[in-house]
Amino acid sequence: MLLLLKNVVFSAFSMEMIHRYMIFRRMQRVCHFFAARHRRGFGIHSPFVFQLLENIFFEKYLYYGYQIAEKADIHTFKTAKNTCSIKYKRLIFRLANSVRAQKIVLAGASSQDFLYHLAALNAETEIVVYSANEESFGVYGETSPVFRRITHSKEAIEMSSSVDMAVFDMASCNAELLEACLCEAKDTSIFVFLNLYLTTQTVALWQQFCAWRKVRLSIDIFQMGIVWFRPELPEQNYKIAF
Repeated sequence: MLLLLKNVVFSAFSMEMIHRYMIFRRMQRVCHFFAARHRRGFGIHSPFVFQLLENIFFEKYLYYGYQIAEKADIHTFKTAKNTCSIKYKRLIFRLANSVRAQKIVLAGASSQDFLYHLAALNAETEIVVYSANEESFGVYGETSPVFRRITHSKEAIEMSSSVDMAVFDMASCNAELLEACLCEAKDTSIFVFLNLYLTTQTVALWQQFCAWRKVRLSIDIFQMGIVWFRPELPEQNYKIAF
């Protein structure tokens, strides 16, 4: 009886937390909707950001890599939880392609949703995957022919080559890993952060990172935030309706 009572209390507590989380997410989405005043480059005065939105964020060209990645995606993710929309996977592909990424770091569970699209870039792309959950990594089919090189180790980040792109799940990424990637980042590197609006803590962390002196440009599309470190850019922060 006592055990049953504990289960009921725990379930009620869990449902209350879930309800609060859903309300928080909805409020954040509404706030973002009204704050996101730029779409497809309208109202953007920076030539770099305008070209970024026109040629990468809202690019309609169907890359051959999409077909390779999404064919593997369908077969592999039957046993994996994969809730990421295809438009975000294609955006990550285009962002990586824009800097001709040779080394990409994926950190955290949600970041692995982008594995196949990033692996479809080219044969030379090295993808370093770090996740605390060994089992969740296994279901992504690391032996698939679409993969080039994947090292499931944080230490691999500290190799000699610089990080061209990094994707972090803010729900499960640790500060040590982020710091290691920042040490290997270049001026042209792109960092992507997932689950910005998961909690008040993740929102605060995102805002702190955008305020960091080396970050020159940040774009918030609600589902993810992207930052650039190019020193020639003025400090800019945008919320985009994507």
